[in-house]
Amino acid sequence: MLDFISKGDFVTPPSEPMIMLSGDAWAQYICRAIQASQSSISIAHYSISTRWSARKVAKFNVYAELLTAPRRGLCCSALVAVHKRSAATARFNATALHQLAEAGWSVHLIPYKKLLHAKLFIFDGQLSVLGSHNVTQTASITNIDLSLAVPGRDQAVAFERWFNTVRSKHGQSYKPDRPAFAG
Repeated sequence: MLDFISKGDFVTPPSEPMIMLSGDAWAQYICRAIQASQSSISIAHYSISTRWSARKVAKFNVYAELLTAPRRGLCCSALVAVHKRSAATARFNATALHQLAEAGWSVHLIPYKKLLHAKLFIFDGQLSVLGSHNVTQTASITNIDLSLAVPGRDQAVAFERWFNTVRSKHGQSYKPDRPAFAG
């Protein structure tokens, strides 16, 4: 009946309610989750922008919070898409991944041959947030995006397994001293 389920991981429904995040509630929630994290943050994202207007996003600048996480001793890992067709997104991601790596993040590029379109956060192996929000100001305050916060260790483990599989199969380790988008 549901043949497609056998091709992926079945994720047990969480015992706690999931939280639907839209509008600026997403940025507030993500910033608080970053601040509350005590051991690790993993992200897989299609687009990460360094351009966040302080006037528009006030204290809920997701990108700025991500940069501070390694300074607090957190183990931080990112999968970031490499873009061939969108010059603007490629520039944003190139700048962001350089800054994330310089801040202490372990950054892996997913080459354009396998487009990473996921938007996923995993906090402390206990909370996962997935949906349509990119790490951009427009996703936070302009676009109509929707994400779900999924509490639970079992759920986070399933998402971490996906994250680690994608990183090992497709990821290329990024080092700040070499070009991000070399063929």
